[in-house]
Amino acid sequence: MIRKFSLLFALLLVFGLVGCEVEGDEDADGGTDVVPDTDTNPDTDTDTTTNLAYRFVRIDDVTVSPGGENIGADLDAVILTKAVTGTQFFAENVESYTLGDGDVANQNSSEITKAPDAFAGWANGDLSECDGNEGFVALGQGGQIVVRMGGEIEAGDNLTVLELSRCELESGLGTASDDDVQVYVSVAAEPGGTWELVGGGIGPEISLSVPALPAVPAP
Repeated sequence: MIRKFSLLFALLLVFGLVGCEVEGDEDADGGTDVVPDTDTNPDTDTDTTTNLAYRFVRIDDVTVSPGGENIGADLDAVILTKAVTGTQFFAENVESYTLGDGDVANQNSSEITKAPDAFAGWANGDLSECDGNEGFVALGQGGQIVVRMGGEIEAGDNLTVLELSRCELESGLGTASDDDVQVYVSVAAEPGGTWELVGGGIGPEISLSVPALPAVPAP
C-alpha cells in the first residue's frame, strides 16, 4: 500500500511540475519571466537615393529692342560663390551656344569660361571700368548659352553674371547696350531640358542668390 502511494505521489509531482512550465515560468516572487527579443538584425530600410548635382547654367538674352548695332548681351564671365566657404568657381566649359539676331561683335563662346578679364577690378568689387578689347561672347538678341560650372550649385550660393553693359567695345564697335538676361540652372546640359529659374537683370553685374532647388534622383 505504501509502495503504491509513493508511486502515485511521484507521478503527481512530475505532472505538476510539467504543468507549471506549460502555464508559465514564474520567478521566485511570483512574476512571470519575460523572454528577451533576440532579433539582432540591424535595420536595413535606409534611403540610399543619390541625387544629381546642379552644375549647369543657362543664360538667355531677353532684350526687348528694335534691333541695331551691338544688341544682345555681351558676356564676360559667370561666377559661382559658395555660401558657406566663399569659394569661387567659374564656367569651365561651353555646352551649347545659340546665336541670336543683330550685329554680333564676338562669337567666340569660350571667352565666357575662366575668370573675368573685361573687368580688371572685379576681384575687389570694382566694376566701374571695363575693357571691351578683352574677351567676351555676344549672344545677340534672343541668343542663349549653356555652360558647366567648376563646382556644384546649391541653395544659398550666389551666381554672378558679368555683362559688358555700357562698356566701350573694341575699336570701331561702339558702346555695348543695356541688355536683359535670365539665368537658369539644371542637372543636365540639354537646352530643352528641365531648368530652374534663378533670376535675371541688366549688367554690368547680375548677382543672384540661388533659391531652393528640387532634388533630381539619379537614374
